[in-house]
Amino acid sequence: MKFDFLLNKRNILLIWIAVAVAIAMKQYFTGDNPHAHINNFIIFRTSFWHLIHQEHLYAYHPDEYVDLFLYGPPFAVMIAPLALLPTLAGVILWNVANAVALLFAIYELPSFDEKTKAIMSWLCLNSCITSLINVQYHGIVTALIILAYTFIKKEKDFWAAFCIVLGTMTKLYGVVGLAFFFFSKNKLKLIASGLFWIAVLFVLPMAFSSPTYILQTYQEWFEVLVKKNAINEVLTNPYQDLSVMGMVRRLAQDASISNLWYILPAVLVFALSYIRINLFFNTRYQLLLLCSTLMLVVLASTGTEASTLLIGFVGAVIWYMQSAKTSTDKALFIFALLVTSFGPTDLMPKYIRNEFLRKYALMVLPMLLVWIKVHWEMLASKKEEF
Repeated sequence: MKFDFLLNKRNILLIWIAVAVAIAMKQYFTGDNPHAHINNFIIFRTSFWHLIHQEHLYAYHPDEYVDLFLYGPPFAVMIAPLALLPTLAGVILWNVANAVALLFAIYELPSFDEKTKAIMSWLCLNSCITSLINVQYHGIVTALIILAYTFIKKEKDFWAAFCIVLGTMTKLYGVVGLAFFFFSKNKLKLIASGLFWIAVLFVLPMAFSSPTYILQTYQEWFEVLVKKNAINEVLTNPYQDLSVMGMVRRLAQDASISNLWYILPAVLVFALSYIRINLFFNTRYQLLLLCSTLMLVVLASTGTEASTLLIGFVGAVIWYMQSAKTSTDKALFIFALLVTSFGPTDLMPKYIRNEFLRKYALMVLPMLLVWIKVHWEMLASKKEEF
């Protein structure tokens, strides 16, 4: 068959790796300053050296990079192997790790056949490229959330707990993996494993610094996140706060509108899904909750930027591939593909991208509509429809 090459898992893996390597090299060699387009990776790798020298992780270091380090102390240990390598080798391996982790997570999803997973990987590739261009952490973050679910599904609660704790203690987004707690058939093991990994990842950075330094660093992490949240909510930065309330604030031109106007109703709707107790071990119901969880991370965070949209778009892809594919489903997914996935890229006309999608944070609108549709299916569908 003429499409067999594109549906072969090995070929897809090789293509994703090649794309990750090519983007890392392009970004490294673009411009007179080899670090200009890999600033995020410089922030990441430098955190390890700040950790071992017990320097302030969250202070401005304008002589080293632009912006702030915003991740937990365990991240500085996680990045250590790449920090020890030459910068070019490190950024290549970083991009490859993010791409491979996401692809692995997609192929670990239950109930989909290999052909469907291949199609899903192609649908996700463009959003993954956006994240890789920014040498971001979002591929791994998305993978950790998905794997938290799939490991619970496979009764590997020890590793599910690892994914949840690692995701939480490095980026905070990983905490949403707790949404799958009720799907576990061994909840005590999941809790015990979580406590174990919290202890390990809390103590591990101390081996490279000191207990006093790490305790102080956690306090400073909280403070910088509060500070960054306030910065994100300003209306003059079209690259940040691509969340639902960011969209509302920009459309209304009112920066004072609180996130709570979205977060509280969203939490209520999300919580209502758990009334379907008899569906807790139904795979389609579980996948719908996974989709909602992935999208909620993006919809509710002031830190959402173009590369962060990957997390939510993967959720939209998973939803569509197991949906009934009605006319409404198809229209919603095409809308998400065009605006959420293609919107931040040169595939979208520059005028539309800058004057509408970025200016008013409209890239998140299709995802919001898909999220509503997901919860409609979870709450309104009859048991036999799952």
